Amino acid sequence: FTTRNSNSLFSGGGNFTFLLRTMATAGACVSYTYEFEDVIIEGSVFNDANGNTIINSGETFTTLPAPLYVYLVDSSGIVVDSANVLPNGSYTMAASPNQTYTIELSSVQYPEGTNINTTPVNNNPPTGFVTTGENGDANSGFGDLDPNGVLTVIVGTTNLTNKNFG
Repeated sequence: FTTRNSNSLFSGGGNFTFLLRTMATAGACVSYTYEFEDVIIEGSVFNDANGNTIINSGETFTTLPAPLYVYLVDSSGIVVDSANVLPNGSYTMAASPNQTYTIELSSVQYPEGTNINTTPVNNNPPTGFVTTGENGDANSGFGDLDPNGVLTVIVGTTNLTNKNFG
């Protein structure tokens, strides 16, 4: 829904209900519920043998050497979604549209609702891992140039892929 000048009236995922007064029946109101759909975020944790933050041939996992988790953190610092990284290194999370988030990689499990301002996510890689960088640029380019296990993502209304951690 937008105003006449195209400014959004509503943002974020979830439902809202509104009443619509019809002209056909004087004074009658009809209740409608509209559901915003979440945006899917997908990516991989991979063995970045050459350190270029791009998944090259032979750099994917068939079995993760340690349990890993990814956390979707909103602009207030709250973990709003999380996922176990699968044995092949892939993960999937859901986000409300039109917001900026960080995705944080960790070997420590945290519950959704965790406030990272008071309980920071431990982004240290597990024993034997070396973080080479994060790449949210469709598996191209140089990544975010800060190998810290944290990737900023700007979510619009379409699904996001290749939000990767090397």
